[in-house]
Amino acid sequence: MKKLQFGIAEWCVPVAGPSICRMAAEAGLDGVELNLGEFSHNLPLTDRHVRKYYLDEQQKYGIGFAGLAVNTLDQSYVMPPENEQRARERRFILKSAVETAAAMKIPIVQVPNFWDNAIKNHDELVLAADFFREACELAEKQNVIVSSENPMSVEENLELMELVNRPNFRLYFDTENPVYFSGANSADMLRAYGDRVCQIHVKDGTDEQMSCKLLGQGHAHFLECAQVIREIGYEGWIVLENNYDMPPFNTFENDRFDLLAQDVRILRETFA
Repeated sequence: MKKLQFGIAEWCVPVAGPSICRMAAEAGLDGVELNLGEFSHNLPLTDRHVRKYYLDEQQKYGIGFAGLAVNTLDQSYVMPPENEQRARERRFILKSAVETAAAMKIPIVQVPNFWDNAIKNHDELVLAADFFREACELAEKQNVIVSSENPMSVEENLELMELVNRPNFRLYFDTENPVYFSGANSADMLRAYGDRVCQIHVKDGTDEQMSCKLLGQGHAHFLECAQVIREIGYEGWIVLENNYDMPPFNTFENDRFDLLAQDVRILRETFA
């Protein structure tokens, strides 16, 4: 296996479904980070037929599945459920994510902690730790890593890791989130986390809008982060998460696939 592999998040491009495998291969990438799907749509990737379509395309195009994002959890599921129905939903989503990752041989489940799912204070941090312990216990039997991607400070994340205290819990790092959400230096944060990071999103943007600039052309300290990636000896997936399908990045003047091709070239040249 390569020391560094380059992928793309499934939700960042106009191609939907198993065809994302072909798109990634044709773009010169090594793989894709998949999304479990929305709970309101019955978590499509839990269906064995849907999984087979993805796995067939994966084999056909020779790409890897870097991780499995559970983006539907961004709808207030990490905090304690307000009723029994929400508690059942949360348990079902967690169990489904772990089982899907194991069935598709995906090594990492990524839980986003933003917007309605953000950890806003110390009390919520303690509650989130309970959630992640539960997730890790489910995932440990399947040899799956559970990770949190969040905009919290280094100190808060280190406390979260200490409270969770499970060998299969890690941090999912994003090169722009610290800058956009709190004005922090993402390179300094990555250096502080070191081997606590299991996977990395790369994107760039402005103070007004994230994910809208080619890598290195925005505020996200991409080149500094690249240097830190080398310093800490990180090995694994680096996953593109720019929104190639959305304005102002994608306009009538910009071809979305050309934008992606430019970022792939920047990524590979940076780490050549």
